[in-house]
Amino acid sequence: MSESQKSELDFWRDGNLGRGKHSSGSNAQPQVLFGQVREDAEVEASLFRSIKSKHKQNVFAIASGGCTALSLATVKECKVHAVDINPAQIYLCLLKTAALTRLSFGEAQLCMIQGALPYFERLAELLPPEAAEFLQSADLLSSPLNNCGVVDRRLRQLMSLFYLSVHTKEQTRQFLCLPTVELQKEHFEKMWRNWQWDLSLNVVFSKTFLSLGFGPQACNALPKNFSTVMKARLERVLNDIPSRDNGYVWQTFLAEYPRGPQQEALDASLPRYLQAANQKMLKDNLARISFSIDDAVGYLSEQKENTIDMFALSNILEIVKSDYGVKLAEQVSRTARKGAIVCLRSIFPKDGPVLRDLNGTLKYKPELSAEMEAKDRSCFCNFIQVYEKQ
Repeated sequence: MSESQKSELDFWRDGNLGRGKHSSGSNAQPQVLFGQVREDAEVEASLFRSIKSKHKQNVFAIASGGCTALSLATVKECKVHAVDINPAQIYLCLLKTAALTRLSFGEAQLCMIQGALPYFERLAELLPPEAAEFLQSADLLSSPLNNCGVVDRRLRQLMSLFYLSVHTKEQTRQFLCLPTVELQKEHFEKMWRNWQWDLSLNVVFSKTFLSLGFGPQACNALPKNFSTVMKARLERVLNDIPSRDNGYVWQTFLAEYPRGPQQEALDASLPRYLQAANQKMLKDNLARISFSIDDAVGYLSEQKENTIDMFALSNILEIVKSDYGVKLAEQVSRTARKGAIVCLRSIFPKDGPVLRDLNGTLKYKPELSAEMEAKDRSCFCNFIQVYEKQ
C-alpha cells in the first residue's frame, strides 16, 4: 500500500478529522465522528426498489452512524452488510442495532434521541466485549446516540454562535415551523437572509475557519468556492423543501427532531428506521444486517463475483487523491450483479463521473442522479452520482 493510500485510510480509521495525533497521545482510541448519517436515506431506499432484478437482496454500505444501513433494512428483501474502517463507528452501529433488537420501539427511539445509558445494562450482553468496553469508556451513553459524534458536537457549537450572532434559537424554531413552502420563501427573503447570514456562512465555510476543526488533508480538498456552494445548498433546503417535518434540517439547526402536539417526534421527520410505520419490516430484517470493521476495497476484494445488487457508498471518495478510487471501482465492478446500482455522494459538486471504472462496466446515469438529488432533503452530501452495472 502506498503512503498516500495509507494516509487516506488513516484519516477515517483514526477518527480525528485528519488532525494528526489525538490530544491524549498516539495510542488513544478512535472517536465516533458521526452519531448520525446526515444523508436522506429515502434516496438509497428508492434506488434499491428501482433495481429490476427479481432476486435483488444484497446491499453493501458504508456504515458511518448506521442510519443509511438501518434504513435500508426497512425495505423488503434487503440484506445489508455495512463496513467502516473506524472501529468506533461500528461499535456505535452495533449499539443502535442492539437497541432496536432488545428494546421496545419507544425505548429504542429514546436511545437515539435522548441517550442509551438507562438501557445499556440490557444491551451490553448483545455486544462484543470490546464494543461494550469502548462505549462505556468513551462516555457516549448519556448523549443522544444520533448526536454523540465529534462532528455532531462541533455543529452544535457552531449553532450556539449562530443563535448569538444571526438568529436566536426561538427565531430559528419559528422559521422551521412555518406551515408552507410559500411562507418559508417569503420569510426567508424578508427576515432570514440578512447581512449576518451572509457573513456567517462566508466565515464558517472558509478554509481558515474550518482548519480549526479539520486537518489539512480535509481542508485542502475543498474547492475555492466552497462557501458559495454550501450557502446555495442550505438556501435550497430552506426555500424549496418543507421544513416543518424535515428532520435533516431540524437536526442541522436545532439538533432535535420536530415534535407534534403531544411533544413526540413527528414520524415522517425521523430516519426510516425510527419511523413507526417501518417497525415490523425492520424487526423482520434486523437479522439480515451486519456491521464489520473494514475498508471498502478490502471487504469487497474478499467477496464473490456478481453477488451484490447495490452499493451505498456515501462520500467515501470525497478526499481521495490516490488510486484508491480506481481500486474501489474495480472491486465494485467485479462484485456487482448485472443491473446493480451504485450511489455515490459528495459534499461539493464534481465536474464529471467520480467512479473511475477502467473496465467501462459501470455506466453513469446523469438523469437518475439528478432525480435523486431533487428527492434528497438533507443539508449535506446531497450531490449524488448514480451508476448502473452493464
